[in-house]
Parts: sequence; structure tokens; C-alpha cells
Amino acid sequence: MKSDFLPEYGHMSLHGQYAALYRFFTNQSWRHVCDPKTKKPLLFGSVGKAIEAAKEHVREKLNPDLKSAEPVVDEDDKALQDVLGIEQWRAAKVEERAENQIIRNRKTKSRVQVERKGEGRRRVGKKV
Repeated sequence: MKSDFLPEYGHMSLHGQYAALYRFFTNQSWRHVCDPKTKKPLLFGSVGKAIEAAKEHVREKLNPDLKSAEPVVDEDDKALQDVLGIEQWRAAKVEERAENQIIRNRKTKSRVQVERKGEGRRRVGKKV
């Protein structure tokens, strides 16, 4: 069965008011625009308001607000920056991986072990 994407808006009379309806595909059944808290259909006084609510709901579903993956932090607020010391932890992990690592020279096929020299500086040490 072929289904065409065609957002449709509608209304349904319910208790003397009008419920907003929508559907995305032609072979789908109609869906109510519901209140997110109570999960009950929203009711409107006129057909026009119900259809406008359905259009707005479909617009929100198809074009959601994009949220930033990282929170925006004020540069002046030092208390919020690097609370857990993540940058120091990452640097220590990189240093730990690099220390005692065996490096092979492609041309001479010799192997050397990385040693630590001073604060944060590395040097290639003895041949292995």
C-alpha cells in the first residue's frame, strides 16, 4: 500500500466544542492534538481555532527546536568552568598513554621507549 506524505488538518465536534485533528500520511488515521500534561485532546470554541492549533502542532513536530549539545557558559564565571577538572584528567590520560610507549623507527626498524623528562616534556629514551 502506497502512502503519500501530505499533512492534513481537521476538526471533530466533541462536547459542544471542537477538537483539533491532524495526520501526516494519507493512509494514517486521524490523531488528536493533546495536552502534553494530561494527554487529553485540546478543545476549542471554533473550527478555525482548532485547525490553527493543528497546524501549529504539525509545524512543531516537523520543525523541532534545536538544542545545543553543550551548555552556554559565561566566560567570566570561573566556578562553572571545568568543575570536575576534565581537561586535567584528559591531559593526564594522554600523558599516561604516551609514557612508556614503544615507538618503532620505520627506516632503521629500531625501537625506542618514551620517557618523561621534566614537567610535561617528553623525550625519546633508551633503545629497546
